[in-house]
Amino acid sequence: MRNFTFLVSAFLAVVVTVFASNAGKGDDHEDNRHKHRDGCLTTHEAEKLKDLWVSLFEKIYDGGAVARNSLTDDFKLYTESTSTATPNRTVPIDAPYYDSKEAFVKFTSSPPSLEYDVIAWDHGCHTFTVRWRLHFQPTGIAGIDLVFVKKGSYLLEKAYSEWNNALYLAEIGQLCK
Repeated sequence: MRNFTFLVSAFLAVVVTVFASNAGKGDDHEDNRHKHRDGCLTTHEAEKLKDLWVSLFEKIYDGGAVARNSLTDDFKLYTESTSTATPNRTVPIDAPYYDSKEAFVKFTSSPPSLEYDVIAWDHGCHTFTVRWRLHFQPTGIAGIDLVFVKKGSYLLEKAYSEWNNALYLAEIGQLCK
């Protein structure tokens, strides 16, 4: 009986150790604010950041928590496509559409429910590029984003996003086909 009790206790100790060491792993939206990296992004790291970036535009209802944990305070998003497609909002061509993390968080706190497909992607040392398609009836919309990752960290610091806004404007009746 003693041996059985010892074996059960040992087994439970191993199980608890394994679960404790894996706690929090696999969380796709972990807090990146205090993580440090050396050198260039690996393909695995860039893929996780690409997935995180896409998720900021899909069904996020967390009050901006993911964006707050993933962007630098001075994050900027440049997009002439969005600027020209947004009624009553014009931004100079060289100015960011969102000029801070908090401005971007206001947008991602209550975005529409959108579905994106990643068509292609690649990465550099401190950047990644995503070619995407948005499911928008009847034809869909495609675009490309270039995202910069702050050196030494996993925080996104700026992005350039362009998409076929003329097709979008035609689909919603704001532009003749």
